[in-house]
Amino acid sequence: MLSLKINTEATMGTLTQKQVQHAQLPEGKKEHYLQDGDNLVLRLRLLKRGTSKAWQFRYTRAGKRESIHIGNFPEFGLADAREKAAEYRRQLAQGIDPAAELAKAKAESVAAALATKHGDAPTTLS
Repeated sequence: MLSLKINTEATMGTLTQKQVQHAQLPEGKKEHYLQDGDNLVLRLRLLKRGTSKAWQFRYTRAGKRESIHIGNFPEFGLADAREKAAEYRRQLAQGIDPAAELAKAKAESVAAALATKHGDAPTTLS
């Protein structure tokens, strides 16, 4: 049985577009997280070229924290991130682990590319 814990404490939509656009790292920090609610966070990280902003979906599975990269801001906006987080929450509610589904899809894609490169017919993982 898949044991999953999703955040039921927070509510979606605590961040605004303006807050996301102007978000900065606190003085002296190299990484910081802003909670939007419902397992969606914006990770701020100090890089050589400046501060990066990336959306993550966080949940707990079998006592272990899982984190899925959704996309980078501004290419992936607040509304897009909320939509993707809602999709992952629906999967969790159905007993589907979204990180495992993403890993499976990636493995199938790599297998298909390798099979095509070597002249074989691509197959799917089951």
